[in-house]
Amino acid sequence: MKCRNILPIVFGLALSLFAQDDGQAPTFVSVPQIGNITAGSPIEFEIVITDASPIESVRLYYKTGETRGFTSVEMEKDVNYIAEIPGFEVIEGVLEYYFWAKDAYNNQAFYPEGGERNPVRIKVGRFESEIEPKRFSIQMLYPEPNVQTDDDKPTFVFLVHDPDHLLDKNTLRVALNTIDVSGKLIRDGEVMTYIPERQLSGGSQEVRILLEDQGGKPLFMKRYPVSIGKGSPVADRGERSVWQDKLKINTNVGLDSDYDIFYGKEQPENRPMDVHKASARVRLRYGKIQLNTSALLNAHVIDEKAHDLSLRRQPLNRLRVDFRSPLLDVTFGDASLEFTELTLKGTRVRGLSAWFKL
Repeated sequence: MKCRNILPIVFGLALSLFAQDDGQAPTFVSVPQIGNITAGSPIEFEIVITDASPIESVRLYYKTGETRGFTSVEMEKDVNYIAEIPGFEVIEGVLEYYFWAKDAYNNQAFYPEGGERNPVRIKVGRFESEIEPKRFSIQMLYPEPNVQTDDDKPTFVFLVHDPDHLLDKNTLRVALNTIDVSGKLIRDGEVMTYIPERQLSGGSQEVRILLEDQGGKPLFMKRYPVSIGKGSPVADRGERSVWQDKLKINTNVGLDSDYDIFYGKEQPENRPMDVHKASARVRLRYGKIQLNTSALLNAHVIDEKAHDLSLRRQPLNRLRVDFRSPLLDVTFGDASLEFTELTLKGTRVRGLSAWFKL
C-alpha cells in the first residue's frame, strides 16, 4: 500500500523536473529570403522554429513606409509556422518585417535580433496593371478623393466599369486602411457601395481596391486617399487657406523661336539661322511685401557661328529682381531705373541697389 502511494509521487516529481524551464528561447531554424515582389502581390511566410519547451506564440510584424507602427499577425502552425500579408497591404516602397516567438515559460526570441530596431527590409516594385482601363476600372465617387469631408460615417460609392465581366471570373478585394471590407460590399449593376458599421476616426484614411485572379495574382489595383472629420488634415488645410488669402502668385513662361535660313548664299552675321528666346516672370505678393522677378535667355542651337559670336559679344540675357516692403526696397538686375543716370547709349548696367525706409 505504501509503495502504491510513493510511485505517483515519484512519477510527479520526475515529470516536474523534466518539464521545468530550461531558460532557452525558441530558435529560428529556417527563415526563407523573400525575392522580388511587386505591389498588390500577397507575401507568404513559412518558417521553422524549434524549442525544448512548448511554443506558445509566434507572430509576424510588418509595416510599409506609409504606416507609423508595425502590424502583427499570429502565425498558424501547420507543419511549420505560416502567415500571409494580404496583397492590398503590399504597396510600392519598402516593406519591413521581423518575427517574434515565445515559449510556455515566457522565453522570447526575435528574428532578426533586435526585432523592431533591426527589421528585414525589402523593396516592393511598382504595380503594372495587366488590364487596360477600357476593360476594367473602379472609380470612387464618394467621398471624393483628396477632398475633406465632415461626414464621419460616409457611404462609400464606387462606379464599376466591367464590360468583360472580370468580376465574375476573379476575386475583388476592397480594404479601408488595413481592414478588408470585401464581404460587406453591396453591388447593384455598375454601382457598388460600402456602409461602415461605426463612425470613422478623423484624419487621413485610404481605400485600396485589388482585383486578383484565382491564383492570387494581382490584375488591377487602385488607391484612393480620403480625409474625414476634423483630424490633423483639417488644421493643415485651414492654415493653408489663411496663407492663400494673403499670398498672390502670378507666373508667366514663354518660348519664342525664329528661323531665318539663307539657301544658296552665305548667311549674314547679323541674320543668324535660329534665335530662341525663353522668358519667365514671377510676381509674388504677400500683404505689403512684393517680389517681382523676370528673366530672358537667348540661344542659338543650329547656327554655331552665331553661337560663338554671342559668347564674345555683350550678353543678351536679361535678369531682374525687384523686392518691395514697408521697410526695405532692393533691386538687382539689368536696366534698373535707379542706374539710368549712369547708363550710356549702347551700354547695359547690371547692379544692386537698396533703400532703407526709416
